[in-house]
Amino acid sequence: MSFKKDINNIHDKSYKDLFSTSDAFLSFVNTFIQGDWVDKLEKDKLILVDKSYILSDYEELESDIVYNATIGEDNIIFYVLLELQSSV
Repeated sequence: MSFKKDINNIHDKSYKDLFSTSDAFLSFVNTFIQGDWVDKLEKDKLILVDKSYILSDYEELESDIVYNATIGEDNIIFYVLLELQSSV
């Protein structure tokens, strides 16, 4: 007999999982962000970063999605916060 565990925040987790793939992240950036640099962003230069941090007061913080990218000689960090509202 198996029991299925209820998943909390299923929508948050689904979007985090989706944007954890570089293809989906690039599609998101290309769709919603305008700028000359967007076309220079390459999939093979995107690195998904461990997203757990310890703050100066020792509180733990976990971001939704963090990517490290290289565009030319510049190192860029994308820190994406997803806020989804499933009810009013």
